[in-house]
Amino acid sequence: MNDSHNHIPKVNPINHKNKTIRRIAKNILCCVLLSIVTSNAQAIILYSGDNSANLTAPDAARTDIFNSVAKITNADGTGIVGSAAHIKGKYLLTAEHVLNKNVTPRRSHVSFDGTTYLAIDLNFLPRQIDTADLVLFKLIEDPNLPETQLYSSTNELNKTGTLIGWGYGRDANQANQTSTTRTWTWGIGSTIDKRWGTNQIANTGNANISGKVYDFLQTRLNSNQGNNEASFAYYDSGSGLYISNSGTWQLAGITTAVTAINGSFTSTFAQFSGASDSNYFVRVSQYQQTILNNIPDTSTYSGWAIDNSLYGTDAEITADPDGDGLDNQTEFNLGSDPNDNDTSNDGLSDQALVDYGLDPNVDHTLLYNAIVQSIADLRAGSTIIEVINNQATITLNLESSDDLLSWTETGETATLQIPTSNDTQFYRFKLSD
Repeated sequence: MNDSHNHIPKVNPINHKNKTIRRIAKNILCCVLLSIVTSNAQAIILYSGDNSANLTAPDAARTDIFNSVAKITNADGTGIVGSAAHIKGKYLLTAEHVLNKNVTPRRSHVSFDGTTYLAIDLNFLPRQIDTADLVLFKLIEDPNLPETQLYSSTNELNKTGTLIGWGYGRDANQANQTSTTRTWTWGIGSTIDKRWGTNQIANTGNANISGKVYDFLQTRLNSNQGNNEASFAYYDSGSGLYISNSGTWQLAGITTAVTAINGSFTSTFAQFSGASDSNYFVRVSQYQQTILNNIPDTSTYSGWAIDNSLYGTDAEITADPDGDGLDNQTEFNLGSDPNDNDTSNDGLSDQALVDYGLDPNVDHTLLYNAIVQSIADLRAGSTIIEVINNQATITLNLESSDDLLSWTETGETATLQIPTSNDTQFYRFKLSD
């Protein structure tokens, strides 16, 4: 394959049918000496061909990035169309051809573990990043994953990255191969799983790939790099390529396309570049700021409303979508959840806590238990005191009397910080002898 940036072959988007691939392959045979059948990037194939390998994070340092890659499906896990890489909060990146630009996403959910499915915010139109095969989209609920840093340096060339994606493995019926050059045929649905592999970045540049012109990273399937050498295959479009930067694994590429010199739905590993397949990625370092600029700024009311999936009349500052008695402006000011009347899930409504001068974002379970379980047992003169992080703050006011009947505050106070226990609901003070 010619390494010049101006001769990168155009690549078919993921949703083109096989007949389109065959038609383009036929045209390429007429135009170049070496036929290169191109296809969308779709699933991880290891040089070893072992479908049971690399199904968990390779080490503790890469656990977070392994967990951050999702598959895009229907609510029940059917209808997978590709992968996605979580970056922060409710926001993920995927290939534009997987989710489509400025239209309702083709699928409604994602799953990071294959068990729990989180709904995509269908009212947040996928935002294409520049002209790249790349879109930002949003979930309704926060998956509570660590933020993934975006690779910003332009020194990707020759660095070895970790590929992580959902998709097909090798055809389980294909005989094992032991030669240096190996061509694996992609499997079927039963081989779909999240896998990781490694590959070295062999080229960078800017080219027209599948009808979109953008900055890319290219890897080649080098058979000299060991059993973890990997290629993407079916349903890996939109997944991530990660590079370690000072010990932190950062997102450097979003998978967009593969080449297949030995026919569609195959991956060929070889010692020489002209005999091996390549993978292509959107080069994240060139679009880092644009990606971040497309994430709503939650420090503003409008960005906060979008982040909380408030649209139309629900987004008005006077609206109260969760019916807790606090309007959106108040919820924004407090940082509470406008879609949940009990933000901290402690059994006390946000409004009830605000009415008592308490923070609705703090868990007041101990207070709730004291009220619900023990209110009938409160004795005259007892006081309920808020406990935060297993500590109660008690202020004592000193009073004086001449006859033990009438008392006057002296203006002197004492404040006590009292450690508490989750297992104890009541305390009292006893004067020392």
